[in-house]
Amino acid sequence: MNKRILFSLVTCLIIFTAFSQNKFNIKGEVYNISNQLINEGNVLLINSTNNSLVKSDIIKDGHFQFDFIDEGHYVLQISSNGY
Repeated sequence: MNKRILFSLVTCLIIFTAFSQNKFNIKGEVYNISNQLINEGNVLLINSTNNSLVKSDIIKDGHFQFDFIDEGHYVLQISSNGY
């Protein structure tokens, strides 16, 4: 019985890996010119091939993150009040 559970677990991990091969995460921190984290703002992930919006996120406490991004070429557009 333990071998059957182990086999099922390994099979699930292999399937999960196969589906996630060309997906990436992009995360970052945004600083101002004084090297301080920018608390709030917006980040747009734009496909540089056709200029389409892929995803957007907010800057919270200086951080942003995009998950499950397809392989490709992108531009980050970052904006915040006062900058």
